[in-house]
Amino acid sequence: MGLLYDSQSHSFPLRHDWFTEGVLHTLGRQLVGTIGVGIILTFIGAYILPSLKFARWEWSFVVVSIVISTLTVSVLKKTTGMHCAYDLSIYGGAQPLNQLSNLWSGSGQCWPGGHVSGPFSLLAIYFAFRAKQPTFALCALIVAVTLGMSFGVGQTLRGAHFPSHTVWTVLIVWVINLLLARVMLPAPKPEVDRKEKGTTKTQMESADGRICA
Repeated sequence: MGLLYDSQSHSFPLRHDWFTEGVLHTLGRQLVGTIGVGIILTFIGAYILPSLKFARWEWSFVVVSIVISTLTVSVLKKTTGMHCAYDLSIYGGAQPLNQLSNLWSGSGQCWPGGHVSGPFSLLAIYFAFRAKQPTFALCALIVAVTLGMSFGVGQTLRGAHFPSHTVWTVLIVWVINLLLARVMLPAPKPEVDRKEKGTTKTQMESADGRICA
């Protein structure tokens, strides 16, 4: 963080930069909000449109996971006392260094990273569709990680969060999805089993063909 801090101006030069604040923070939040609206509409559509009926439970999982993930991060931010980097005395602020001893008694609200919780919550789409639609799931994984890491880097450049805050957020969201997937989703079948079933089916079809002949 010291490399991003200007000791002469006692500030982070990129805190209010047009790209880090205007694009990655403000527009980024609007982008995630728009994606969220799209997910809600798709979830509703899955219970109305026959073409989306096959994915009702998957989109239900996505909505539940996103709500729990973002709510968990929000609650942790409000109940822990970790300060943002630009609030600390060594970076021009008025607050002492963050300590584990005052984790629950400090006045800060910067842990874990809240801004990145939005894009990282989209990891739910990967967990929901990795069995049925692996290509779609992989695309969702790439989008979620790319947006989340980009937002995280932007917040670090602004002095708003330490890199560890972003890491903690993605770990929290990932664990929540793992636990929810065990409860709400069927376990993905191993590729070997699918191949064996496919081979068995082919053999049975061949045998049937010989018998019919």
